[in-house]
Amino acid sequence: MHLFAYGTLQFDEVLQRVVGRTFERIAGVAHGYANRRVQGALYPGMFAASGEVTTGVVLLDVDADSLAVLDDFEATGFYSRESIPVMCADGEERNCEAYLVLAKDLAALTSEPWSAAKFLASGDLSRFLSGYPGFSSHE
Repeated sequence: MHLFAYGTLQFDEVLQRVVGRTFERIAGVAHGYANRRVQGALYPGMFAASGEVTTGVVLLDVDADSLAVLDDFEATGFYSRESIPVMCADGEERNCEAYLVLAKDLAALTSEPWSAAKFLASGDLSRFLSGYPGFSSHE
C-alpha cells in the first residue's frame, strides 16, 4: 500500500522514530486537497478543497505492520485515513492512503499553508522530534 505524506511523515527522521524504518519514495501532488498548519502545532492537516494542491511524497509499499503503527501515531480523533489519487513525479497516478482532517475539526486549521521547506528551515523538525509525545511508545 502507498501512503501520501504531506507533513512530518515526509521526513526520514520522523519515520525512523515512529516505525523504525524508512520507505522508498517519490514526489507527489494531491490535486483537490489543501494543507494548512494546525493551530498551536508544528504539523499540518490536509482536507479536500477544490482548486487547491498539496505537495508531498508517496511512501511506496508501506507494509501492514508499519501502517498499523502509523495509524496509532495519527489516531488522535483528528484524522481519518482515506484513499486519494496522487500524481507522482514519474507521471503515474497512484491510489494512496492519506490522513485527512475530519470535517468536524476543520476550524482547528489556520489559513497558513504548511511547507516542508519552511518546517525544516525554521528548526521546527528538531522541535517536533524533541517534543512530540507520540514517539514515546515507538522508540
